[in-house]
Amino acid sequence: MAGNRPTGISVLAVLTVLGSLAGLYNGSLYLSGGEYLTSLGVTGYDLFFYAEGVVGIVFAIWGLLVGYSFWTAKPWGWTSGVAYTIVGLVNGVIIVAVLPYGNVVAGIAIGFIIDLIVLVYLFRGNVKAYFGRGMPVEPMAPPPPPPPA
Repeated sequence: MAGNRPTGISVLAVLTVLGSLAGLYNGSLYLSGGEYLTSLGVTGYDLFFYAEGVVGIVFAIWGLLVGYSFWTAKPWGWTSGVAYTIVGLVNGVIIVAVLPYGNVVAGIAIGFIIDLIVLVYLFRGNVKAYFGRGMPVEPMAPPPPPPPA
């Protein structure tokens, strides 16, 4: 099945894995930030940093699984990819609601648009067929030539 992988799925697989590796790094920074604040005696923010770190790492591990499933055409890959993208959309809405600052809104808006495009792409016939869902969409044959005059 890998020979029939749509190019967009290949791109999504690579970008999802790279983004997830960055997410693992970011999550570990949040965890170490919580440790650092605690060692300084700062309270109140340490729980936020721990929670953000754990959630970030869990989401990054999920992203690694999604990227792997995209590359290898695992049957659960389509469902997991759709769910992962929807969670990203909801996360964007929550962040904008909590942090309505210009730079944050602009960055999240771009991510929101990208997630929408990915979600629409995942519902294309050839993409669903790659994951064993539905029939591939074949291009229409050209109309027959007109009869000779």
